[in-house]
Formats: sequence, structure tokens, C-alpha cells
Amino acid sequence: MEEYDYGYAEFMAGIDAIVMGYKTYEVCADFGEWAYKDKTSYVFSHNQERTLIPEAQLINEDPVKFVQNLKQTGARISGFWAGARS
Repeated sequence: MEEYDYGYAEFMAGIDAIVMGYKTYEVCADFGEWAYKDKTSYVFSHNQERTLIPEAQLINEDPVKFVQNLKQTGARISGFWAGARS
């Protein structure tokens, strides 16, 4: 049986930044090796005491304003939002 990535590789090649909430980060981090090593990863949390892997940056700002500012830099962004407050 042939495997397909359903456009995932092409999609990932077209972005350079990942944004997600802390709950989503926890799920992704539990998979083992960080899947987004070649992307800048931003993790939103209200809790500044969170510890992240070195490949991710903790952000304690309004997500909408942060993404708007990030887009102004020319970043191509994909977001994974869990919707939980963390």
C-alpha cells in the first residue's frame, strides 16, 4: 500500500513559524523528538514559569497582537490552537 502525506510536506515547506497554546505544545512534546526543528516555534501561556524545550519560545502576550506583529516581519505562520487556557 502506497503512503501519502496528503500535502503535509508541501504545507510545512511553505511556513517558517509555528504558533500553539501550551496544552497543544504538551501533546506535541510528548511525541518525542520535536517535529518542527526547522521552524521557529512559539508557545502561548499565561504562566511565565513554564519550561519548554530549547526549540520553542514561551510567549506571554496577546496571541492576536503577537501574530499580527509576526506577520509584519514576513513570517509564514501556521497555528495549532487548543483553546485551553494555560
